[in-house]
Amino acid sequence: MNTTITPHDWPEDWENGDDNGSYIHICTICKVQFQGDKHRLNVCKKCYDENDAEAKRRAEWLNAHNAPKGWVVLTIDEVRNSQAQMLRLVVDLAEERALRRKLAAALVMRDSTIWRDCDTAARLLEESTLLDEMLTEREKREKMTQT
Repeated sequence: MNTTITPHDWPEDWENGDDNGSYIHICTICKVQFQGDKHRLNVCKKCYDENDAEAKRRAEWLNAHNAPKGWVVLTIDEVRNSQAQMLRLVVDLAEERALRRKLAAALVMRDSTIWRDCDTAARLLEESTLLDEMLTEREKREKMTQT
């Protein structure tokens, strides 16, 4: 158990003396090491409280302005980040669609070759099956002559 408690630690996790409360984590928001329960979602108490306070401020604003249920408040930076992510997704999807079209065209081109070679493949399969049968018969005869 940590003897010096930082604002990032979750002391309530180890107050009951359970070893599960003394796991070391790295906060995914501020990148600071903290102690908490092994089931913590890698967010320190300080960042959790700050994010919770921000969420409460936004909810109060929505209530004060009688916003419809389901509305959220976004900062300008959050909107910009969302737009940038959407543009990246659009580009990624367009690139994937182009790649799929190229693959489909390649398969169509190969398809005619595959169908042409299908008869050859069937003939080879038939010949290999016959060869296997002949080898099996030969092995049986050899075993019989040895006994």
